[in-house]
Amino acid sequence: MPAPCGQYVSVRVRLPDGVHQLRQDMERLADALPGGERVFWYEEGGCGCARTGRMDLDGIEIPRGAVVYMCGPLPFMRDARARLIAAGVAPRDVHYEVFGPDLWLGAA
Repeated sequence: MPAPCGQYVSVRVRLPDGVHQLRQDMERLADALPGGERVFWYEEGGCGCARTGRMDLDGIEIPRGAVVYMCGPLPFMRDARARLIAAGVAPRDVHYEVFGPDLWLGAA
């Protein structure tokens, strides 16, 4: 298997439940990637280690030719997908897994 190359941006949003699942793993894995960058958003209580509020892409450089993998509830992913496309990511390069019923395909 070839070594990974390119720029990697890991974005994670934590909801107000106060739990950030797999944070240490995400930090370790993103930090190990050449060109890796990680950005965390906490809807509440950013504690200086994350951005606070709803996710936006302001100030995040989306690599040219980015391929995006995301998961989460449908309203979040609709918003994130629209922001990614506005930032220049090709719709065909946005891959997703829905947490809940998949109503997206009918509206695509």
